[in-house]
Amino acid sequence: MKIVVHAPNWVGDHVMAYPFYRLLPELFPNASLTLIGRSWISSLQPKTFHKIIAFDAKKNFSSEIRNQLKTEKFDIGFTLSPSFRSALLLFRLGCRLRIGFREQLRTLLLKFPPERGALRIPPVNRLEHRSLSYLRLLTPFFPAELVAEEYLARLGTVTEKFTEDKNFLNTELGKQFGNAIRHKVPVLAICPGSVAPSKIYPIHHLIQVIANFLAQDNRRTVILVGSGIEKEYAARIRKAFPQEANIIDITGKTSLEQLGYLLSQTSVLVANDSGVGHLSTLTGTPLVSFQGMGRKEETVPLNPRKVIFHLQLPCSPCFKKECPRWDKPLECLEGIPPQAVSAAIENFLRATHYKK
Repeated sequence: MKIVVHAPNWVGDHVMAYPFYRLLPELFPNASLTLIGRSWISSLQPKTFHKIIAFDAKKNFSSEIRNQLKTEKFDIGFTLSPSFRSALLLFRLGCRLRIGFREQLRTLLLKFPPERGALRIPPVNRLEHRSLSYLRLLTPFFPAELVAEEYLARLGTVTEKFTEDKNFLNTELGKQFGNAIRHKVPVLAICPGSVAPSKIYPIHHLIQVIANFLAQDNRRTVILVGSGIEKEYAARIRKAFPQEANIIDITGKTSLEQLGYLLSQTSVLVANDSGVGHLSTLTGTPLVSFQGMGRKEETVPLNPRKVIFHLQLPCSPCFKKECPRWDKPLECLEGIPPQAVSAAIENFLRATHYKK
């Protein structure tokens, strides 16, 4: 049997799909598994797949790759993306079964298993966790006595092993990070940005959090992590501290695989509602994060070691990229005091027996 899976379009959703990825070889032990999706899946590869095929989102799927995949003659295609385009791709590949969330016109492109298979897959439920929604796509293939919730409880918090990248660790920034790890002092990772301004914990608050952290011990180290999106915010943070402060800015300088390894070595991660925050689920890094514009029940990281600040204001969730409030802009994040964030960090450090 040959199975193809269209990955979600965002890093955080990709991580939330890991329970789905982990269950596939269990349900289909003899199947050949292929994952397709945006270019970054080559850097964060679930180990359950035999083949990874990435494409540039701007150029879409080239006819050459599409024709190559057509020759595979897939038996089953799953799309974890809600887009019409992903369902159309499975249709064009000629997958015998095409399974995805039943939304809008794309339902016409899907083909579910016989024996009421479609009825066992409900429309996507925005009130439940996205990892659970992904697992529900597999329900036609579950043993009759099992449900998606049982699989999520078993597979949702399994960590991944990330490979040490000696090429990066031999760079100047990598050596600084390596020195901090070897000295066994607390290392705080901070991802200061996000794709939506309404998800970003105020930078002036983050600066205070970093100051509180470094003030405890002059050997402590902070690393600023993320993609190119975070570079502007990292520069503002770095400018607020003297040059000799133990702050390493590696934003935009690592792949997701490299970042996964670095996070696996750090003491605590502070991140917004973002892909990097979800990555901590795979690395097992204690997480301090924030919720405001999104629905916590749907997208909170599955990481069991986390503190999520959520003020539960009447205007949350608003699902707006820009805060719609004119009276108290971004109150859902501005209202979270840096002292509370610092206390959560120190609690994690005490739990892991770090000493000043």
